[in-house]
Amino acid sequence: MRTRRSIHTLGALVIGGAQRILKDLLPALKNEGLAVELLVFSRRLDSFGQSILDDFREREIPVHIGPANAFRPQTVSWLSRYLRELDASDVLHLHLHYCERAYYCARWLHRRKYRLLRTLHNTNPPRPGLERWAFDHSDVRCSVACGDAIASAYQELVQGELHTVVSGINFDWPRHDPEHRDERLEALGLDRDKTHYLTVGRMRYPTGEKLLEGTQKGYDQLLRAWRQNNLGEQGGCLHLLGDGSARAELEALVAGDPSVHFHGAVANVSEWLGAIDTYVMPSRWEGLPIAGMEAAVTGINCIFSDIEPLRELGYSAASYYPLGDLDALAARLEERLGRFDTAAEADSERARELFGIGRTARELVAIYEQL
Repeated sequence: MRTRRSIHTLGALVIGGAQRILKDLLPALKNEGLAVELLVFSRRLDSFGQSILDDFREREIPVHIGPANAFRPQTVSWLSRYLRELDASDVLHLHLHYCERAYYCARWLHRRKYRLLRTLHNTNPPRPGLERWAFDHSDVRCSVACGDAIASAYQELVQGELHTVVSGINFDWPRHDPEHRDERLEALGLDRDKTHYLTVGRMRYPTGEKLLEGTQKGYDQLLRAWRQNNLGEQGGCLHLLGDGSARAELEALVAGDPSVHFHGAVANVSEWLGAIDTYVMPSRWEGLPIAGMEAAVTGINCIFSDIEPLRELGYSAASYYPLGDLDALAARLEERLGRFDTAAEADSERARELFGIGRTARELVAIYEQL
C-alpha cells in the first residue's frame, strides 16, 4: 500500500536527540513525496523546540500539540480522537517510550489496527512500569534501531521485524576552521585567549531517581575531572549547553568556578560547534549520539567516553578514555589546552556521507512501503 502520510510523535518540544533527528527528518521525508505531520503530547517548550515549531510552520508541516504539560487522561483522549481519523494508508511512527505508552492507552479506546513503526533511540529499554508494559504488549511489529548497539540491546525484546537505519542530520553549517576561530568566538562573546571546551545535551535525572551518578550524559564526571586538574586556572573554559532537572546540582559541583559556564538550551548549537576548540562527550550510555555526530561532521577534535555507540561514529579525531576514569578524562582535557587545531577534512567528509539525512529518509520510506 502506498503511504499517504507519515505521522511522527514526540513527548515535548525540548532539546533532545529525538527532537534533533526529527527536526531534519520530517522535511527530508517531505522531499521524498510524503505528507508529514508531528504529534507532540506535552505543551512543554524550550528555545530549541520553538525553533523546530517555527521551522515547521514555515515549511507547512502540521504540528499538533496535546492539551496538558504532562501525561494526563486528557492526553489519551486527545490522541484517541486523532487516531480515529487516520486513513489506512497513513503510517504512525512512534518515537520514545513515553509516546508508545500514550499510544497504547489511546488505542484501547477503539482497538483499531494501524500501520505502525517505532524508532529505538537509545540502548536503554523502558523501565518497569506502564512504559515497559506498553512496550511488551504493543501491537507494533516493526522496529527501527538508530545504530548497531541499539539493535543489539533490543534484539531479544522486540516482536516482529527489527531494522537498523542509521539516523541522519542535514548538515548545513560551515566546517570547523582555526583561521576563523577569533571571529567566531567574538560573535559568541568568548575570549579568544582561552581554550574553549563544549558539551551539549540534557541535564536530566533518571525517571524516579535523583542521582547524578545515574544521569546519562555524565556531566558530573566531567565537572569533577575539570576541577580535579584546575583546568580553569590553566586557561580553559568549559561550556555546557542544555537544561534539565539535574542542572542545579551540577552547578553546585563547580560553584565559584568562573571557568565553567551553563548556557541553558540554545538554538544556535552549530555556531558553537564552529567556534570552540574541543568537544567533550562523557556519556554513560547513548543510542546513536547526535551531538557526537554533529561534532564529527564539523571537524572538531573530540574527547569521548569509550562506549560502543561513540565508537560506532568511526571518528578518528576523537580521543577516548575509559568510562568512569576521572584521572584519564582530566588528562585528556589537559592535553587539549592551548590546541586550536581541527580534524582532517577527510574525517568530517566521511561523517557527512555516512550520516546524511537523505539516506535515512529513503531507507525509512522503503520500510513504510513494506508495512
